[in-house]
Amino acid sequence: MNRFYIKTAARGTSEQLANIDGLLQFATKDLNTVYLGLKLIDELKGIAFKTNSLIDEIIAIETHSKLISFFKICILDITVVYKNALSSTHLWEEMHCLRQGYLLIYEAVKTYGSHSRYIKELAFRTSDSAVKMFDEMSAQLRKFKKDYDYEGTISQIRNSTVAHIEKDPLHFFKSLGKFDRDKAFKSIEDFVSILRNLLLLSDYIYANGIREIIAKYSRSFQPNEYLTQIDELLKDIEYMNNEDYYIFLPN
Repeated sequence: MNRFYIKTAARGTSEQLANIDGLLQFATKDLNTVYLGLKLIDELKGIAFKTNSLIDEIIAIETHSKLISFFKICILDITVVYKNALSSTHLWEEMHCLRQGYLLIYEAVKTYGSHSRYIKELAFRTSDSAVKMFDEMSAQLRKFKKDYDYEGTISQIRNSTVAHIEKDPLHFFKSLGKFDRDKAFKSIEDFVSILRNLLLLSDYIYANGIREIIAKYSRSFQPNEYLTQIDELLKDIEYMNNEDYYIFLPN
């Protein structure tokens, strides 16, 4: 790392950046679907309290959809970080983006850890397929944390080059000198794959929960327009899960 922090060229190719632009458009549409779902669930919750017939089920779906929202925001944020890092022509710009990537990974894994037991319980209540998806995703996350030293390197980069810099600036510069940018790029690519699998599981649980509510309590939804909105929401979720956009080309 020279004192001017200058690079000769961006890492990303025009094809890579175009693909990521496509991913951003798709992921934004996906997030909009979640937002509309949250609004619909909020309306249904009002009906639930009036009819006193499906309160627990609606609240459970609402809680799960809030988690889905967080992780879909994460995948959008880390995609933007990745795109900006690939297109950067200034070394400091690239390192800034990658440090932000580590911060996002750190916070996402930490948040998942605080809710993993709840997600596991939902998977077991949903189906054997959901349990298998949960186990595979959990194994993938354990491998990621080991391969990229989540408790060590990622945590240390987050603590010393993103937060608390004022406590020891010399340590900040020493940490930057040891920063493995190639490994950081690869960690972001691999983490997107984990987020993708987590979202596939979450959407599967979400859709099954909504179908269960429809099957048991369809007469509680009045007027019938809510059933139409729910059906459209389920179609959007199914479409998102049939499209495999959450894959980055190797850099």
